[in-house]
Amino acid sequence: MSVYSEIKIHKFRFLKTLVLFLIFVVHGLIAALPGVTLLDLQIAVNAPTVEQISYVIPFRAGGHTIGSLLNAILVHFFDHQLCLFTALTAAVALIATVPWNRTLIGMYSNMFFIGIPTGILDSGGNVWLLHLWGKANPPFMQALHFFSTFGKFVAPLISEPFLLPLQKEVSTSLANTTDYKRGKTYTPDDLKIPYTYGIVSLFGLCVLIMFLVVYLIKRDNKPHPSREEKEHDKQANARVPKSTNACIIIFTCLFMLIFSGLEYVFGNLLPTFAVLCDLKFNKSKAAFIASLYYGTFTFFRVFAIFLLDLIGSQNLILFDLILITVANVLLVPFGNRFEWCLWTGVAIMGCGASSVFGAIFGFLEDFVNVKSKFASLILINVCFGAFAFPLIVGKYADTEPLVFLYISLLCNLLCCICFIVLMCLKRFVLKVKNVAPELHVHTVKS
Repeated sequence: MSVYSEIKIHKFRFLKTLVLFLIFVVHGLIAALPGVTLLDLQIAVNAPTVEQISYVIPFRAGGHTIGSLLNAILVHFFDHQLCLFTALTAAVALIATVPWNRTLIGMYSNMFFIGIPTGILDSGGNVWLLHLWGKANPPFMQALHFFSTFGKFVAPLISEPFLLPLQKEVSTSLANTTDYKRGKTYTPDDLKIPYTYGIVSLFGLCVLIMFLVVYLIKRDNKPHPSREEKEHDKQANARVPKSTNACIIIFTCLFMLIFSGLEYVFGNLLPTFAVLCDLKFNKSKAAFIASLYYGTFTFFRVFAIFLLDLIGSQNLILFDLILITVANVLLVPFGNRFEWCLWTGVAIMGCGASSVFGAIFGFLEDFVNVKSKFASLILINVCFGAFAFPLIVGKYADTEPLVFLYISLLCNLLCCICFIVLMCLKRFVLKVKNVAPELHVHTVKS
């Protein structure tokens, strides 16, 4: 059934989906802001090094992980809509307080507690969309993550006018180099980023009101008809060995853990790398390169929504992995030295990373039934990746900024290996499901 036909049949389901899209715009804004404003947050808490302030990202990822775990439990007791409404309320309130922290401990705590409701929004939103649309989810899933990345694309543009310029100190050495004193001449009173965080919080409040209105009009939350497992499907699924199902779960979780590491490292630490690498971007220019990444990330996803119908989820992910590989071929050897390579590589990386997350659920639905527990487990591993990889890159941000590029390449290679294994598992599962009935009939006749 076409997307238009699904929308025509389930009009109010689609209205709820539109509100979910707006929630994910807020989610994207909240996710991107700390990375874009990281050097100004360093001023807010008087952190002596970038390494120390960069730990806000792993702290938020830790809260995100707990939020995803909580969501996996809460959805069994409460309506998806109530969980999302509560989480959005908390996230909107907490994000407004970020630039007012004046200690590192306070900033870490704030980011950790922001991570919990955003983890519920992330996990709960994806699971609810699967609940709403079932096997018809792929185009809606791509659209959902388009709106999330649209928020991430807008965040640097909102932030840029309020970022403090870097203070330069020209060296008198023979090399005549320029050193950047990131925030050493500024005080927290000079900060303008509270306006940025206030704008995002206000927009989130508007979305919250819209969500409440739609919920009060119609509270019904029935699953999509395709979510009901038929007897034929149960028999086919029963023929798949348990060890194969375990391998599917393991390699899917590994794939998403590693890919999320790549996505979060690039999305959150790209501006910091641009400032600290040999090219020495100023903060305004670094914000624009982050916008380029999120811009290609966002708008290629629109293209992916239509491409999905032509080539399918599996081929779309393969195409994405090829683009990520091409980006790393440019970035790893040349991105630190040649500006055009950095801009080009970042743009290609944005295109390549854009549709993987949304396509993985469509890929899995081709050969397994993705239930809420499996979806939640995938999203929990996404949170682990978002915690671990930025932690490693942030630790070496000041002394070895090239670690940013090396981690990107490593994640790229590991993702390719995991996805090749998943394709082999898919082929095996489909063969078992299709061949087994014929063998059974033949045996009975004999």
